[in-house]
Amino acid sequence: MRRSSGSLPVRSTVVGVGLAVVVSWALLRAPGVGGISCSIADYLHDLVGHADASTPVIWGHLADPQPVQPAADVLEQKPEHPEAPPDSDSTTLKRPQSPEPLIVGLPPKIIFLSMLIACLRRYGVIDVFVRVCSALSRRTFGPSISGIEAAAASANVVVGQTDVPLLLRAQLRRMSSDQLLLLMSAGFATVSVAMLPVYDSLVVIDSGDPGLVMRHVLISNIISAIFVIALYRLMCPGASKLQLRDHQQDGLANDNNASSERPGLLDVLVTGASDGLKLAVAIIVMLVGFSAIGDVLRPCIDSAAAAAVMAPTAWLAGVPWCDASCCGRILLEQIMLTEIVAYKSLGESVVNGEVDPRSALVCVHIICGFASIPSIAVQVGTLQALCPERRAEYLALAPRAIALGFLACWCSAGTVSLVLPENLI
Repeated sequence: MRRSSGSLPVRSTVVGVGLAVVVSWALLRAPGVGGISCSIADYLHDLVGHADASTPVIWGHLADPQPVQPAADVLEQKPEHPEAPPDSDSTTLKRPQSPEPLIVGLPPKIIFLSMLIACLRRYGVIDVFVRVCSALSRRTFGPSISGIEAAAASANVVVGQTDVPLLLRAQLRRMSSDQLLLLMSAGFATVSVAMLPVYDSLVVIDSGDPGLVMRHVLISNIISAIFVIALYRLMCPGASKLQLRDHQQDGLANDNNASSERPGLLDVLVTGASDGLKLAVAIIVMLVGFSAIGDVLRPCIDSAAAAAVMAPTAWLAGVPWCDASCCGRILLEQIMLTEIVAYKSLGESVVNGEVDPRSALVCVHIICGFASIPSIAVQVGTLQALCPERRAEYLALAPRAIALGFLACWCSAGTVSLVLPENLI
């Protein structure tokens, strides 16, 4: 796994692990900070919920989780005496409550959130966030990490693996092989904020906190970004100081070849809506295709050999042994298929009572990343479009990057399991 020789970066490792534990405790247990994270997640959940206003206009009664029931579907037996309480023979058979179809409620939320993210990028809010996080990372980890490396890890907290290369496109051709590894690993270890409505729709935990899943996905992004830096320094401890000094910039410098004209607000909204539609269609298509592939591979995924390998992995991440087999199967689905299919299976397991809610939250962190085999094609395709001459390098780094990204998610879940209280939900 190690790409270069050199002394082990003890400071980076200790700082990374310690910072991850402190951040986890602060976001989950500290009264002040934990309350702020809850408020942000709830506000984001309510904000995305405004997209539901468009579903009745487009889908009509399909947007109602309780569709109108025809008279033939309702059989009622009324007691002979209305004043008397109904006896055990009096039954009412009604159509069970039907959840909102994913194809109905999901696309409006993704399109709406993509429009918001496009506006934040247009007015430099995301750039400011990345620069602040990059400066904090460099101060925390010291000279062992350069500005462009910190920016690559920080940007993935907000935007996904296909958007970060666009933010760093001015430096992409000059990045070293090790720095490119960090960029790819951070993309595999985190998810895009635009995917929050997807996971929130697929996993529903009855806890009284509507933004619980969103909150833990955001926390997982932050912790995984920290672990990516620490694991990257373990894998590449021999990066030269000259290389680091040459890249002290944050990597967000303007591309000289880019147009100096900035699009207007209307153009940004239209572009964001178009990008959101493409993302929503891609998600639905992936769910259809990989759900079918998962059904074909179900005997392999549910086999005893797979459970023997993946159950200990989930257990070491903090999942109780009674739930380790189920979570291990979900983890294998995330690696072989996508995290979308894994979250779908996790949501079904929660509804069926196959996994404890607390174990489900830990599992949310384990699979909270694009570290799956199909994601390799997505990330390599994005990087190749921006810098095609390094295609062979992308393919060579992909196995190490996806392994590092998976380890970061696994470490994030283990850290959260240490500070997650038993009575959180």
